[in-house]
Formats: sequence, C-alpha cells, structure tokens
Amino acid sequence: MTVIVVFNQKGGVGKTTVSANLAAAIAKNGVEPLVIDLDPQAHLTSLYGIKPKSSQSIYRFFQGASTLSDLIITRDDGINFVPSHLELGKVDAQLTRHKDHVWRLKLALTAEMLSGYGLPIIIDCTPTLACCLFLPCLLPTSFLPPLPPNTWP
Repeated sequence: MTVIVVFNQKGGVGKTTVSANLAAAIAKNGVEPLVIDLDPQAHLTSLYGIKPKSSQSIYRFFQGASTLSDLIITRDDGINFVPSHLELGKVDAQLTRHKDHVWRLKLALTAEMLSGYGLPIIIDCTPTLACCLFLPCLLPTSFLPPLPPNTWP
C-alpha cells in the first residue's frame, strides 16, 4: 500500500493543490490513484466540481453508515475520489468518545482491499491539529508537507 499523506497544520500552504496535481500526474501516467479529501473545508471536493450531500461524503463512512468503496467517485481523468463535506468537522467529537474509531480508516482500506492493489492513495488533510489530522498518520508510506515559500530575514 502506498499512502501519501499531504499535511501541514498551517492553512494556505498548498496541501489541496499538491494533492490535486499529484493525483493528476499519477493518473496521466496510466495509474488510477485513490484520493481522499479528509478536510472538512472540502476544497479539493469543490475543486473537482463535486457538491455532495453529507451522506455522499467521507463523513458517512465515519458514521459507520457506508463503506469507503461505496463513496468512491470515478472521474473521467482516471482519479478515484472520496469527497468531503463540512459535516466532517463533527468527527473529532466522535473520535474522542470512541477511541476504536481512530483505526477505522486503516482497517477499511485493508478490509475493502483498496490498499492491496498497489495503487497510490493520496489523502488531503485538514489544516488543524484535530483528530482528523492524526487518522491518516497511522497508515502512510510517505508524508508530503507542503511549505510556503517564505523568505528568511
């Protein structure tokens, strides 16, 4: 399983842009990546022109009402995508009450064999230190922290 977690606790550093462009480059080379928008702001979902209801997003998975496979949208460009929704912000409260939910994403990727085909999985993370940020940290092969091009004094 190749999991690339694109994260940085700071907002505006290009996490979503990096996730989208990395997925596009991989798809252009004939490999169909799975991209998961794990940011309640859902900018990647919006960038892809998708306006899901919360019942059609990763939030539904964390409620235990859907599998990841059922939420995948296959795009014309070869990218498989699991959209996000603003309701995902509620997951942190659920995770703090039910500690076993922390492993839900990793277990689902394995149980649904989404991780077994050698296809890359790209996860666009939220710009906070909330539980949603730590979930993908349990399963990566690689971390990709975009950094802003600041100048040094």
